[in-house]
Amino acid sequence: PGHAQLRPTGELGLLYGYVGTAFVVLLFLYSVRKRVRSLRRLGNLGRWLNVHIFCGIAAPAMITLHSSLKIKGAIAIGYWAMIGVMLSGFVGYYLLRQVGGALHEAEEAADSLDRERAELDRELEERYGFMPADLEGLRRRAGADRAGQMGLLLLLPQELCAT
Repeated sequence: PGHAQLRPTGELGLLYGYVGTAFVVLLFLYSVRKRVRSLRRLGNLGRWLNVHIFCGIAAPAMITLHSSLKIKGAIAIGYWAMIGVMLSGFVGYYLLRQVGGALHEAEEAADSLDRERAELDRELEERYGFMPADLEGLRRRAGADRAGQMGLLLLLPQELCAT
């Protein structure tokens, strides 16, 4: 009974299409906000990301309703590409949560190690009379500066072989 309104050219069908298009435009605003320096004052980037995620789910939903679930012909290529992008967004969100948490933990561990090294340096100076230049020379001979320049991916295999 509601087919006349729900079809793509019907009253509700067109509304779904317009709302879906508006959500797609809002999706792009996040990328613009992130890259244009003068827009940095326009709110917290985390909130923009939340809006981006919402629009990334709502836009395909609205466009699917607009299509009345009749996805055929050349339009189907664009539709399924949009669904693929949405699904890749779920993967990206998962990776962001995994990597973001790991990076935060790594930063905290690095800060903790820096504090511990400073304490040990202070103890070596006070107890044993080491001068800062002596400690730096010891680190250089031990290869500590080289390890810091190598990065994790190059250093990890050496550490695994050493154990």
